Amino acid sequence: MRASIQLSPRDLYLGCFSDVRGWGGALASARGVTAAGRRRGVSTLLLGATARGEDPLATAPDAPRFNVRLTREPFLWRVQSWRASRQLALWLRQLPPPRAAFLGLSPYWVIAAKQAWPGLPVFYRLPCVLHNCLPFTWPRRRPPTVWNRVNLAGIARAEHLAFALADLTFAPTELARQEVLAFHPPVRGRVHICPEGYEPRDISPEMRLGQRRTIGVSEDAVVFLAVGKCDLNKAFDWAIRELPAVDERARLVIVGDGPERPRLAQLAQDLGVAARVHFAGPQADLEPWYAAADCVVSTSHYDTFPNALQEAMCRGRPVIVPEHRPPEVYAGFAEVVSNEGGGLLYNRSRTGTLAGGMNYLVREAGARERLARQARLATEQWFRRGSIIDRIFTWLRQTPQRDAGVERSVP
Repeated sequence: MRASIQLSPRDLYLGCFSDVRGWGGALASARGVTAAGRRRGVSTLLLGATARGEDPLATAPDAPRFNVRLTREPFLWRVQSWRASRQLALWLRQLPPPRAAFLGLSPYWVIAAKQAWPGLPVFYRLPCVLHNCLPFTWPRRRPPTVWNRVNLAGIARAEHLAFALADLTFAPTELARQEVLAFHPPVRGRVHICPEGYEPRDISPEMRLGQRRTIGVSEDAVVFLAVGKCDLNKAFDWAIRELPAVDERARLVIVGDGPERPRLAQLAQDLGVAARVHFAGPQADLEPWYAAADCVVSTSHYDTFPNALQEAMCRGRPVIVPEHRPPEVYAGFAEVVSNEGGGLLYNRSRTGTLAGGMNYLVREAGARERLARQARLATEQWFRRGSIIDRIFTWLRQTPQRDAGVERSVP
């Protein structure tokens, strides 16, 4: 029997299915919600999940974040997607419930919160539909082993259940909302479009100059930044393959690590562009890399609403994004670029279209400046960090409290 975790209750708990000491889109989003809550007087607790975990007895009562430990037995890790919610619920039952609500950034946390505290309002912030996303990480989009099929079935079950249980699901765009409705039609009426993002931020000229010197980039070079896991879905090889057709002034910087990184380095060598590609590895602080960049590019097959593009636009960096063409390409951010500007769209299935967009930005400094202004304006108009906080507490004030053993207070 685990000892009780001595954490003090907060207004809102957030659950990410990753180590809170790491990096990634879900964590960046959660930290944005936390910052917005702080400005509105809403206290938060960020919960993560990891195989390493932390010692519950060593956790300070007012700790802002906490990892729960997911056990990984020699065999049962293969069915983790079937077991994760139950394990998380066991941990949650050791905590005092939040005073107002729970926000899950993964289906497992949504299910776990409802299992631990049935009367508590639980909301789902949609990072992506994992059942649709994962096949893009497999060769030929087919599960390579029977255990991948078992895992995918468990993920589908968890996502359907999370959509069914969540009081509200927040999707960042209409394209993302339509994807959710196609996957789980009964959720219609409980999935709301909720734009989110980051406040406008200025780039330090000194940081830009220093970072470009660090990576050996001259002032006349145009730096295209790609951020994320080096896997088959992010498909950074697409940008490398296009680079030989791009103006010599273009440089590609890839921030991240993953199984495809050695192959990407070899591809750059084979195509004769190794000197124009910089592999930065994983970075805890992306600010210097946004400062050094002139544009942020996405090459993903599937990316609902990547944080790297949001962060780029809030810093006045234009973006290049694939067109949304499901089921071959899911690019929810294409809706933002199409409606608000701040970047270029390209056809992900046609060779040369990405190179064309990159050449346009390299050769037209005026276009870069115009798109940068649009990106900053879009940040101010479209992205409102805290919109999820506002939606949650508006819903709580308008919805009568249910008598289910959970005392709810709304700040």
